[in-house]
Amino acid sequence: MTPLTLSAYLEARGPLPCPQASAVGEAVGLALARGHGVGQVYGPISTSCITISDDDRVVLAPPVTPAPSGWTERDDVASAAAVVAELLANPASALLPTLRAAMNRDAEIPMQAGTFAADLDHRVTPVAPRACPEAGAVKRSGARARVGVRTNQRVWPNPGSARKPTVTPQDTTRQRLQALLGSHSGSR
Repeated sequence: MTPLTLSAYLEARGPLPCPQASAVGEAVGLALARGHGVGQVYGPISTSCITISDDDRVVLAPPVTPAPSGWTERDDVASAAAVVAELLANPASALLPTLRAAMNRDAEIPMQAGTFAADLDHRVTPVAPRACPEAGAVKRSGARARVGVRTNQRVWPNPGSARKPTVTPQDTTRQRLQALLGSHSGSR
């Protein structure tokens, strides 16, 4: 089957509940962030530019025409926010603060596309508090519950690289600096 445009989906099913509208906005925001990362702006976004695949993936179709002259990343994010607002079944949605912030053209610091996507996800996915194990249970299990303990494992992209030394927990700060600076530190 061919992907269904979001406008056709809305005609068939009506407005979306908050979690679904958020998922659409998040997918569009992430797609915009990828484009913005390489210096591309999309242009005006509408429900006809967004498709839903057979496996319910949301896809921002490639732009048919180039973005209008003077169109900015801020305009892309505001356009995406307007589409998400159009999708909502409930006008008093939890997403409204994010949508208002994204559409605010007078904001001193404009909302970035990645922030837009993350904030939409955050507003519908509450973070559940995590219980910490009791100290006695950690001791009985033999687990090491120390924070910030370094390992002997290399953390550089190329573990076989001889240029970047391994830093062990026993190294002092001075030794670590000397190991990192190597022969470039000069003598004092």
